[in-house]
Amino acid sequence: MISVSVSQTIDAPRDAVMALYADYRNWGSIFPLIRGVRLVSQVGGRTILDVEHVEGHVPNVLRKLSPDSIELWEDGRRFTGTFLNTFQTIPCGTKYTVLARIRLKGVYRLLTPFVGGLIRARLRRYVMRPLKALAEGAQASRGGEGESSSPPP
Repeated sequence: MISVSVSQTIDAPRDAVMALYADYRNWGSIFPLIRGVRLVSQVGGRTILDVEHVEGHVPNVLRKLSPDSIELWEDGRRFTGTFLNTFQTIPCGTKYTVLARIRLKGVYRLLTPFVGGLIRARLRRYVMRPLKALAEGAQASRGGEGESSSPPP
């Protein structure tokens, strides 16, 4: 099993960032490797999805674990992974962290000792950067909504 963790600071409120991540209906427009998502069912606190990746259809299970964490389980052709996504409020916005636990399949298991860096890079490129760009763009378009301002004297 491979365990890697990556973090990113996002200049947007925690609840907004978490809501963007949790809204699987928009994953196809946020995450570059996803072409579409179909809801299969909702059972208890689990949202079971059929995610169309560039490599084909991949079952995913989304589950909110706490007010600041969402777990995503994915069973792809080359790996099975659990991704614990945490969203922590910090003074400049949100600290977004992904803890990935990956089990490679088949012949790919031979690569287990060597692919931690590749997994980190892919999480940054295909998950964290797109989510950061969307969250910060949405925050900027609100133009400081919620801040009090008074007219100039």
